[in-house]
Amino acid sequence: MEYFEIITPLKNKFYLIAVVIFIVLEIIEFLLSALVVKLYGGTTSSSYLSILGAIIGGIIGTFIFPIIGSVVGLILGAYMITYYNEKNNGKSVAEATKIANSSILSFVLIKSLKSITIIGMAFYLINK
Repeated sequence: MEYFEIITPLKNKFYLIAVVIFIVLEIIEFLLSALVVKLYGGTTSSSYLSILGAIIGGIIGTFIFPIIGSVVGLILGAYMITYYNEKNNGKSVAEATKIANSSILSFVLIKSLKSITIIGMAFYLINK
């Protein structure tokens, strides 16, 4: 019981800052995905569908592979729906693959940014 008595509760300010940071990161995730797909020559519909595919893939992946399925599902869902949409819009296999790979690139970049943020917050809490 002595251990729990020496732990001081975190200030509400830390929680508020953490929530704001993660809301901003979620917004950046969706905007970056759409932006990267557009930069690589994708259509506007592919920009939005990559986000939708990532969400659906993450949900389905969670049920299939409970531990890492959400990340794998997110990547596969974004890739498959972007590739399918670009292929239906008349792009070649190489172009559709390049655009679909760009959606994966954006999700990997933002997941890395989120991981770095979480590690930074953990170090802050440990060293506090």
